[in-house]
Amino acid sequence: MNARHIIPLAALAVSTVYGQALVPGEYTDPSNLRRQVADSSGYQTPEHLKFPYIATYYVKPTITAGENARIDYFVTDWDSSKIRFLDDSHRFDVFAEFFDADGKPMGEVSIEKHSSGDGMLGFGPFPEQGDYFVRVWARDAKGRESHRVWHAFRVVEPGALE
Repeated sequence: MNARHIIPLAALAVSTVYGQALVPGEYTDPSNLRRQVADSSGYQTPEHLKFPYIATYYVKPTITAGENARIDYFVTDWDSSKIRFLDDSHRFDVFAEFFDADGKPMGEVSIEKHSSGDGMLGFGPFPEQGDYFVRVWARDAKGRESHRVWHAFRVVEPGALE
């Protein structure tokens, strides 16, 4: 293994600005990382463990009865190809399941063959007041599933948020 790969992070700080350590650009440049990964003979993640990644954006925690609920998300492959290589050729099925406060399933929405990047799952209106949970995840073309992201939200009577 190249000694360059085992330098402690503390040794990388060459100076500080406003109390923040500066890291040499060669350690943060994605094109340099791509070269190092391509040339690496070290550990390579097995293909079956390269799960997709999903993240949700701000989810409105309280909505009124009758208001449309939604979750914005970002999905990409294990290698973050959308960001690192501007490659959005990967496709994902994205799912959201709804549960009431007691854990009883209330429904599911999904989007099939969504490309890497941003998306939105719309749930429609929730007519009843109460507490709800949503579980969001993605599956890639090879059948590998991402982690699950959970959100709790509350439905209140119209006018309660004014």
